[in-house]
Amino acid sequence: MLVGITNRFAVASPASLFTHEGAGHQIKVNKAATGHTASLLFQSAWSGRAEMGLAGSDAFSVKVSPDGSTFHDALVVDPATGRVTFPAGVVGVRPQLTGHRTYYVATTGSDGNNGLTAGAPFATIQKAIDVAHNLDCASFDVTIEIANGTYAGVSIARPLIGGGTLVIKGNETTPASVVLSSGLGFRNGAQVRVAGVRIAIATDLIHALSVGLGVHLRLGKVEFGAVGANADHIFCDGPCHIVLEDNYTITGGARRHMNIGVGHLAGANRTFTLTGTPAFTQFIAASNCGTVALSNPTIAGTATGGRYIAETNGVINTFGKATTFLPGTLAGTNPTGGIYA
Repeated sequence: MLVGITNRFAVASPASLFTHEGAGHQIKVNKAATGHTASLLFQSAWSGRAEMGLAGSDAFSVKVSPDGSTFHDALVVDPATGRVTFPAGVVGVRPQLTGHRTYYVATTGSDGNNGLTAGAPFATIQKAIDVAHNLDCASFDVTIEIANGTYAGVSIARPLIGGGTLVIKGNETTPASVVLSSGLGFRNGAQVRVAGVRIAIATDLIHALSVGLGVHLRLGKVEFGAVGANADHIFCDGPCHIVLEDNYTITGGARRHMNIGVGHLAGANRTFTLTGTPAFTQFIAASNCGTVALSNPTIAGTATGGRYIAETNGVINTFGKATTFLPGTLAGTNPTGGIYA
């Protein structure tokens, strides 16, 4: 039946059947060029609600519409790779990365944004980390890029799904421009790099960096300000690995700058710059077989308090530096099997 100019063939029937005349049967919808459309359109009261096919490109897509005017891509299949993407997101399935991902955080942002551009940043670091933990990272890294300003600290309770490193990156030229007013906590095998931030905490009992079981922490250029009573700049209470990848600055005191129990902290050819004569109970503490290994370190500036304590088989290895090398005004001690070397 011929009906008008556009719909040249129409069937009004409870059902339609196309069957084989031989081994199989194909229904072919052809278009003249890539930018044209070859699709099936499903309508409600003659208004489009869903469309599937090659709509404006050679990628197979499924689109839906609430009103027949605005369509949303629900599924797109790349014809070159067969890779399926879900532009509107997926409920119950983790989006899988195909490359490194960056999320942006700024004091002018909103946690209602998607965080994927500097123009639509999140407001909090924790929001960016929570979103990163909902991804299948497929071994790619996720970077949290933080604009200048003051922010609350975060808790990172596990590694990224699918591998990769979570990078917390502030202002690596001037770390003091990105201030964290509470600590960063790492647990349960998290793989993290931190750089370009200043950590200064007024509240007691909150460590600047708290590192737990199975964590691998890489520390870049940072600044440690003062923390509250009975808190440390770098605190470790379980098997972990901390690597100092850059020089850093210490502008405020703590109970201990490094307090390594059970875990291992290492740095080679690093310079520690102290300003303002910060005070410590001990600058470095190692206990319970924890180790601090500083190869060819340089100390610039001074501090008050004890230089070190190595106890219960803890080891502080400066690779031959004198016992007076570490900053402080009181001699270091190594009771109960501790070693300073």
